[in-house]
Amino acid sequence: MSETVMIRARRETRDKLRELSQEEGTTAVELLRRLVQEHEDAKLMAWFDKPGAEAVAAVREDLGAWDATLMDGLDSADELSAWR
Repeated sequence: MSETVMIRARRETRDKLRELSQEEGTTAVELLRRLVQEHEDAKLMAWFDKPGAEAVAAVREDLGAWDATLMDGLDSADELSAWR
């Protein structure tokens, strides 16, 4: 089971989350997890709708950011050349 933490939210937000979770027959934690996942999915789908040049620039930026986290010793230039 994953760790849970408390977060601050306005009372109205908490009440709405509770109401929605009861309507759906789930917990507030599970509903919040699903809503966050749906938000991330929507952002990803919006990214795919970008015009070509913007999409390529975004891919280059994302690859560069991910490469910096890998610390695998490989040069990101090889990966980025496929997008040029």
